[in-house]
Amino acid sequence: MNLGFSDEHEALRDEFRKLLQASPPRAAFDAPRDASGIVDVALWRQLAQLGWLASAVPQAQGGSGLPPLVLCLMAEEIGRHLAAVPFAASACGFTHGLLGFATHKAVASVLARLADGSARGVLLTDDCWAQAATLHDPDSSVTGHARNVLDGTAATHALAWVGAGPAGRLVLLDLSSARRATAPGMALDLLHPCNDLVFEKLPAHVLACGVAAQAQWESIVDAHALFVAFEQLGGAQAALEAARGYSLQRYAFGRAIGSFQALKHMMADMLVSIDLARSNCYFGAAALTGSADTLAEAAAVARISATEAFRTCAVGSTQIHGALGVTWEADCHLHYRRAQALAGSPGSLRHWKERLVALLRRRAAAAPAAQSLATAT
Repeated sequence: MNLGFSDEHEALRDEFRKLLQASPPRAAFDAPRDASGIVDVALWRQLAQLGWLASAVPQAQGGSGLPPLVLCLMAEEIGRHLAAVPFAASACGFTHGLLGFATHKAVASVLARLADGSARGVLLTDDCWAQAATLHDPDSSVTGHARNVLDGTAATHALAWVGAGPAGRLVLLDLSSARRATAPGMALDLLHPCNDLVFEKLPAHVLACGVAAQAQWESIVDAHALFVAFEQLGGAQAALEAARGYSLQRYAFGRAIGSFQALKHMMADMLVSIDLARSNCYFGAAALTGSADTLAEAAAVARISATEAFRTCAVGSTQIHGALGVTWEADCHLHYRRAQALAGSPGSLRHWKERLVALLRRRAAAAPAAQSLATAT
């Protein structure tokens, strides 16, 4: 199993990084906005024009058809540069989730629009629903209330699981007629604003149904969680680099504050959390092409470690910056806001820990049976 990126992957990362470096997140606040709901509209258009949004889209729909491993490194760079675009949600998680249904007429149309940037998608995971979604037959319309959907203001489509067991359905929703509501006050994540999506018999395309489809949906969510973990990993690394850079420039008592033992220990803890998250994320990237059970465990471990790493580094960076860290002069607050927002989407830290425990228990229960079968043969 390869747990790293090749030279070709790293060359691709360098080109993607150059584009993102030319679009700092602060510039997006003063840039003109449009009706798309995207904060950095100019960057999104560049990503579409240069083909980055089409990375995972099959060639038949005008994309590049690149493997999911490429999406991992791009998600990491998106997190590192705090890019104010719904890349991880749409170009990674949502697009990757549709690939198994590329021959479906509605999906093929959406994939083509995802490639040119005119469509943006989100996954409506279980934690989104304030009111459980209901599928109406025979017109296959959906009624429900999805709450605090991250990047929901920019979404034109959504992928969701409605129902349970044999009656469950995996559906593709067109959000053009959905009612959107934004919470009053300042958003938690200024670069990726969220909102509520309210459906009242919203037309839906049923892509799959039954128990097998539910397992497929769980794998889609696991892959999306892994992409988010890479975004968190990039954000954690950027927060540590910012803290280290400031600690070398800021002087107190005649020397750089980075020489103080307390700050050395704090940054060492930040580095350890990043290294742990990186190893787990890399294992998850390798598991993308493996079995569903392996991916499920790898995604849970990656999400847990990446969430803790991003939070640790965001808090530590703010503390090391001191008073400057809580002002608009530094990007610490942007990292902190992003860390808190991603910690709950998709799924909370508690959700992923409980899921990991359930997966490990299931594997332990299956081990004696497998051992008995091996002994008998």
